[in-house]
Amino acid sequence: MSELATVTIERRGDVTLARVAGELDMSNADAVRERLLEARADGPLVLDLTAVDYLDSAWLAAMDRLARAVPGERGGLRLVCPPGAPSRRALEVAGVDQLLPMHDSAEDALSTGRPEEPPQR
Repeated sequence: MSELATVTIERRGDVTLARVAGELDMSNADAVRERLLEARADGPLVLDLTAVDYLDSAWLAAMDRLARAVPGERGGLRLVCPPGAPSRRALEVAGVDQLLPMHDSAEDALSTGRPEEPPQR
């Protein structure tokens, strides 16, 4: 994986908490996605993007593939990206907040038994 990003994995019961920091772009998007899939337990995946400084369309495409690979019936993919985080605006512009539940903190995402429904268009 590129040195641009780091991935830290924690298990919280059946939930996998993955904290990503750095930059996510075409040079590392697929490698980060594969790392997340390999590390994930059977339950939900909480993806904390709070410390991501930059992301591009290659990462958005990789995240779409990641969301499709994480079964939704067990809670699926939960995103963490608080207001003011560098990557939050890019996720909103791309409409990710309309497709996946986005939480302001990892604790909020972890305490949610079932992710909140994204807003309906």
